Amino acid sequence: MSSEDVDATDGDNGWHEVVGPNGEALLHETSTGLVYEQDEDDPESVSEVGRWVDGLVLIHEEGSDSELDHGEGELEGAVPPQPHAASAALLTPAVMHELRIHGLVVLDASALLPPADRLRSELQAAAELEVTPEEKYGVRRDKVCFVDYKETQFEEVRRCVRVMAGVMHAMNELQGTSFLLPERAQAALYTSGAFYVPHLDNVLDSDADEDEENIARFVNPRAVTLITYANAKWRVGDGGELRWWSCKDGQPREVAPRGGQVVVFDSKRVRHEVIAAHAPRWALTVWGVTDDHEEEDEEEDEEE
Repeated sequence: MSSEDVDATDGDNGWHEVVGPNGEALLHETSTGLVYEQDEDDPESVSEVGRWVDGLVLIHEEGSDSELDHGEGELEGAVPPQPHAASAALLTPAVMHELRIHGLVVLDASALLPPADRLRSELQAAAELEVTPEEKYGVRRDKVCFVDYKETQFEEVRRCVRVMAGVMHAMNELQGTSFLLPERAQAALYTSGAFYVPHLDNVLDSDADEDEENIARFVNPRAVTLITYANAKWRVGDGGELRWWSCKDGQPREVAPRGGQVVVFDSKRVRHEVIAAHAPRWALTVWGVTDDHEEEDEEEDEEE
């Protein structure tokens, strides 16, 4: 792409100067959300280096094996979730109304999930955690890995996934969706000072052209996010709260990362962050994925 006729100081033409993670000057094309670097020898030539997401420059990682960190590839091996009667019972009409209106609900699943300390011990023993590619760009500071919960050493993880898959199955039955369960779950550890800036788990793909039916595409197949925590002794002051913004009124709310809960939210609509932790914080996440990345028309939210 040529930068001819691009005046980065003039925002009216759709280009803006932005600062990269290492202080470098880059160009942000507002119409696409892409970020470009100018060639030092030929200023009229630019090359794409990343994306502009929520006010941050995310640089593409050449050669990094991080596709699952962003949801791509999770459809491979994904299967329909199995029913779980006790999980389905958690989704009362009032809970489904709350989910539809605000985009997020917290389910008390303490009677169904394993004790948080046992889940934590299993993750500590078996999880091979690594920093994410976004770590050096100030987007997040957690360590994650993806675990195949079908493996024999993940007995407690498998029990958690069964409960969350049961919630997913019940959602499919109640609202006519077709969420699939990936073959791996994400374990994440936030040590002291670790955080994750406000974000969505799935966003519109600025690189993709709209198809002939004028349907926008998303960057990954994630449609619904389900989280449970492995923090038995969490207390106020430990940090690591999940802060999220309601789809109805835009107001922030917080969820304490205590064990015994299943947090369920819309991956495409609920902006959220993890506040800096002051004590180790463990989370186990699965996503309900769909085999299309289309933006579906949403009916207007009901009034409470």
